This record gives sequence, C-alpha cells and structure tokens, in this order.
Amino acid sequence: MDHKSHSCIDINDAGEELRSELSARSRDVSAEIPECTRKISDLDQLKSVSKEEMSRAENAICSNADELMTQIQIQKQELLDELKIKQMYGLKQIAGAKHDVERHAAMLESFSLYADELRDKGSACDVRVRRRVY
Repeated sequence: MDHKSHSCIDINDAGEELRSELSARSRDVSAEIPECTRKISDLDQLKSVSKEEMSRAENAICSNADELMTQIQIQKQELLDELKIKQMYGLKQIAGAKHDVERHAAMLESFSLYADELRDKGSACDVRVRRRVY
C-alpha cells in the first residue's frame, strides 16, 4: 500500500489530540459522578424508609392478628362455658326424667306383681276389700 494514498498526521499531533479528547471526556464523566453519588444516596435513603415502613406494617399486622386471636380465644371460652352450663342443665333434666320413669316403672311392676298375686292367691273377699282401697 502506498503511504501517500491517505493523509496522515504527525504522531505527536495525534497523541496531543487524543490527550485533549480524553481530558474533555474525563471532565464530562467526572461531572456525572456527583449526580450518581446523589442518586445512590437517595436510593439508600429510600431503601431505609421502605424498610422502616415495612417493619411498621408488619408490626401492625402482627398486633392486629394477636388481638384477633385473643378475642377469638375469649369468645371460644365463653361459648364452651355456655355449652357446659347447657350440658349440665340438660343432663340434670335427663337424669330427673329417667328417675321419674324408673319410679313409675317400679310402681307399675309392683302393682303388676300385686295384681298377679291377688288374682292367683286372693279370695273373693280380698279382691272386694282391695278394690275399695284403690
């Protein structure tokens, strides 16, 4: 290739041009650094505020949940106490009804035995006398 076919600049001139270009670009880049630093600081602050807000929200959720669970436990105990009272009352009624039926059954059984005995062993006079008693 022929050296004269393109225009060349002196190596020293090219070096100076490159230094000048690098200096200008370096100043432009350096001017952006404070803005980047500010943005990093803003983002760190935003992160900190976000963490605090999330922590407060989590504490509020936990507090509300604890309060609800306490209310549920109180209501559960009230319902169980009410059920126990109704159960005791119901069982008392059942026991009383059973006792009445057992007593009635015993009276019927006693009467049936007496009637059988009177029928089988009693005289006509006993039947007449006993009839007036009832």
